[in-house]
Amino acid sequence: YSHFVPWLKTQIWDVDLAIAPLTQGEFNRFKSGLKVLDYAALGLPVLASNVPSYQDLVGPQPPVGVLLVQNSVEAWAQTIETKLNQRSELHKQGQTLREWAFENHALQPTLEAYDKLILTVVTEAKLKTESATEANS
Repeated sequence: YSHFVPWLKTQIWDVDLAIAPLTQGEFNRFKSGLKVLDYAALGLPVLASNVPSYQDLVGPQPPVGVLLVQNSVEAWAQTIETKLNQRSELHKQGQTLREWAFENHALQPTLEAYDKLILTVVTEAKLKTESATEANS
């Protein structure tokens, strides 16, 4: 992944739209929406398969710049063609999606809450260990 992101950044200068197809299946059931977030962070609008991995990420009302597509050849072909005929709107949608990604999925805004959670878990574990040690003495 550390090589993928820098490489991807070098490839997007002439890209209008990102696609994230994903078939339904046992293995893919456990995938995350990371691909959509990768593209969003790059400022690319995304067409993604209408599957739980992506549905869970974007919620019931996907943000501007994400369109969930039914998994059929016809649906994908029609949606890609429609979007490419709307090129003038794609850049703005991508930038709006980038803002959404950083506002809702960036690590920085959640670090304080994460630190508090870790501190709580460690403190509770320490108290349980001390309590068990005292009970066994």
